[in-house]
Amino acid sequence: YPSSALRLAELCLTNRRPLPRFKALLLGSEGVTPSQRDTLASIYECSVYSWYGHTEKVLLGGECQHSRDYHLFPGYGFAEIVDEFGVPVTEPGTLGRLIGTGFLNHSAPLVRYDTGDLAAFAPSECECGWPGQRLMSIVGRTQDYVLTPSGAHVSIAALNLHSELYDGLLQIQYVQRESREKVLVRIAVARQWTEAKTRALGDALSDRLPRCSIDITRVRSVEMGPNGKAPIVIRTVR
Repeated sequence: YPSSALRLAELCLTNRRPLPRFKALLLGSEGVTPSQRDTLASIYECSVYSWYGHTEKVLLGGECQHSRDYHLFPGYGFAEIVDEFGVPVTEPGTLGRLIGTGFLNHSAPLVRYDTGDLAAFAPSECECGWPGQRLMSIVGRTQDYVLTPSGAHVSIAALNLHSELYDGLLQIQYVQRESREKVLVRIAVARQWTEAKTRALGDALSDRLPRCSIDITRVRSVEMGPNGKAPIVIRTVR
């Protein structure tokens, strides 16, 4: 998990222990931001790749040396992307719900299975010459959203600020437990992070989450689920 790799690095650096050395890191099971990827590559001084797949064995793919797109194995499954009304999305770069049909499960096959993820087909061809389907980086899950007081669903894709604000941001987690009006934002940050960046992040999130009270708190590591993964949204309010 990306969160585990970051946590390991933090423990080693905090306790002045030597970092383990790897030829490469293969990240999976959690979303990974460009900032996290760059931080891991810098800390461990190695190449960083990520892969995408399902316990249900529907789709499976990974990156190559030339691209951060997920190259889907054609013998494993077939991907479709649809909009909110179920209409196929074929335009590369256009975000939609990721639907998969797996080829390996002959006892109880999953046909046009809604993965719960959001993705887009990658434009153009990859330098590696991959002939199959490719997905741009998975940007979030359809259930990963924050509720506003008006009842609007603000997806993680909409909260992805794509700016220098993410530099030095190792982990981020949105928590809504009390009400729609309150959003707790947990962040784990690198040493170069400043309080000015915390304020700037709060201002940017306030723009995306109108009428919500944003409380940003710094933590050593965000809350983990029972499976050891670090969910990006923890929401119990309806």
